[in-house]
Amino acid sequence: MGDNFRSFRNAPVSKFMTIAAGGLSLWVGATNTASRFRLLPYTQIVQYGHWWRLFTSQAFFGSTLETALGCMLLYNLRNTERIMGSRKFGSIVFITTVLASSLQLASSVMFNLPSISPGPFAMLGVGLYSFFHKIPSTSVISVAGIPFSNKVFTYSLAAHLTFSMGQASLMPMVSSLLAAAACNTDLLPLSSLRIPQSVCSFLRATLGKAMDYPPAPLPPVRLPSDRPVQEDIPAWAMGGTAPVPGAEAAAMNTAPGLHPLMQGTGGMGGRQAEPSAADIQQLVEMGFGEDRARGALLRTNGDVHMAAEVLLTGS
Repeated sequence: MGDNFRSFRNAPVSKFMTIAAGGLSLWVGATNTASRFRLLPYTQIVQYGHWWRLFTSQAFFGSTLETALGCMLLYNLRNTERIMGSRKFGSIVFITTVLASSLQLASSVMFNLPSISPGPFAMLGVGLYSFFHKIPSTSVISVAGIPFSNKVFTYSLAAHLTFSMGQASLMPMVSSLLAAAACNTDLLPLSSLRIPQSVCSFLRATLGKAMDYPPAPLPPVRLPSDRPVQEDIPAWAMGGTAPVPGAEAAAMNTAPGLHPLMQGTGGMGGRQAEPSAADIQQLVEMGFGEDRARGALLRTNGDVHMAAEVLLTGS
């Protein structure tokens, strides 16, 4: 699961919900009080006026298996919050919770379901929808000669959780995915909706401090040790013949063994282009510091997507 909880940095909503859901699930299981907070059939909610169960049922998982799978899945989906931004992510999760709970109530009436598994399925739905559409696959693994994306583990966790309790767990996951899809498209005017900054500050100040670590420093760019750097000294000045204009630069840029990050930047003696302000700002809006964003762009030769991957994974 990566480098402990360091990867929760810049994802306070995901960190809060993962720790809270895990802790509340253990407490509810130990005290046998799940029935007091889980979602009831529609007729009983109307009869008793327990509309608050729409939200309390999203705070904990109903079994040990669901708790383990759900918390691992919440952790694996933390990068979606970084890409969307915590304030937008939190607002989408809130609206999705309301829509998904309403769909669950409607489905319980339509399919006459005796119970529906509790848990933060709305947040999982938002994470999975964004994970599918916004998180690129960075590598391919081979199992028995069959290639799979490195995202297959997350999808496997989601499938296992979805069918772990039959219809009781299938219905909330399907409802949450449908609600998340509605919130992430033009069906609802939510593009400018944001939760208050004070909410994010509260989350960081409470459970956000638990198991906190300083950000891992970016590894330095290493040049090949067997090729000394000779800046500003042309090859012909060392005793060779003067090259045809442009030939030396072309030869240096295509020299065997040249470090990939130096390709196209003037060779070993050239300098990498300074990242644009727009690219730096794009990474800053994802929650990274300006210096770290600039360093990542320099390491990846100005590729914003690769720079984001470097910052997100600490690679």
